[in-house]
Amino acid sequence: MGSIVISALLHKKAEMLGEIERLEDEITNLRRRVVHIDSTLDLFGYDNPKPVQPYRKPPPGLFRRGEIVRFIFRRIRMDGPQTAVQLRDALIGFKDVNRDDRKLRKQIHNKVHKALQRQKERGTLVKYGEVWRAR
Repeated sequence: MGSIVISALLHKKAEMLGEIERLEDEITNLRRRVVHIDSTLDLFGYDNPKPVQPYRKPPPGLFRRGEIVRFIFRRIRMDGPQTAVQLRDALIGFKDVNRDDRKLRKQIHNKVHKALQRQKERGTLVKYGEVWRAR
């Protein structure tokens, strides 16, 4: 039993080290490309002492910013008070995701719960027992 675990951990470590090497190569390549862009800017006479701020793309996700809160309010207005589980299940149905994926269901439940708690702190939602309703 112990040798199987050790073997699996060593395999996982090797995968991670390989991924680190790949990402380091990618970073080196990106830095090289930035130097080329700087050189091209110099050719065109661009001379601005203000550094360019890095642009960070938002991480790809299932929900856009504020989408869960908008969904919660729309659902409560249409169907009346709801539990967090009812809201989660409705959101899963709305997004048409795999209902059998327990990990995804838990992640969505956590997002719904977090959104509900934030709205409760803001005073826009009230919780009566297990049921949430708009104020």
